[in-house]
Amino acid sequence: MGKTRAIIVKEIRVLRRNPHIWIGLVIPLVLFPIFILLRSYEQGTQEVYIIIVSLLSTGSYSLSCIGREGRTFPLLRSMPIRMSAFLRGKFSLNCAINLSVTLTFVTVLYLSRRSYLSQIWRNALVAAIASVYLSAFGTALAALFPKFDFTNPMRAASLPGLAMLYLIVFLFGVTFIGAISVSWYLAPLALIPWAGVAFVMLKLGQERLEKLDV
Repeated sequence: MGKTRAIIVKEIRVLRRNPHIWIGLVIPLVLFPIFILLRSYEQGTQEVYIIIVSLLSTGSYSLSCIGREGRTFPLLRSMPIRMSAFLRGKFSLNCAINLSVTLTFVTVLYLSRRSYLSQIWRNALVAAIASVYLSAFGTALAALFPKFDFTNPMRAASLPGLAMLYLIVFLFGVTFIGAISVSWYLAPLALIPWAGVAFVMLKLGQERLEKLDV
């Protein structure tokens, strides 16, 4: 856990002095007023909005979390830090940032709608689940398709990784929202298989980074 914490602290310090990354994180915030002006009160539509916001946060930050290491990645790999701890640190921070963005959206949505508390709790749960799963997908794809030869930190995500992210999130959103629209008791039927997919993808990403020549 100490090494994972060290990765998180290192990443936070990089974030604080790199304005390009913050610009990428502002992109999901731009959609807040657009979704609010659409004034949809349907629960399923609001859940789609939440997943879209989480997807944009994943695409702008999580998907480039490995590529942003650039020339420092060989140095990190030479240190006594396992790639599993490296990915755990990346995933933990990705999840925290994604969750902050999506929960902020849920709060703004509630304040603009003045909807029932039961609805905001449902939206908050959807936001938490989407943040965890999408951050896992984004971190895994960042490891599977790293792009170290970038000229701007906002372009440290590869096109194949971005395409795969959109495809996976689309399938995840259809199965997850479809299940909970019928009953929350069906949610595990969608979440458990996707948890297995995320785990396998992270393991494959770890193996790729361990064998990667930079």
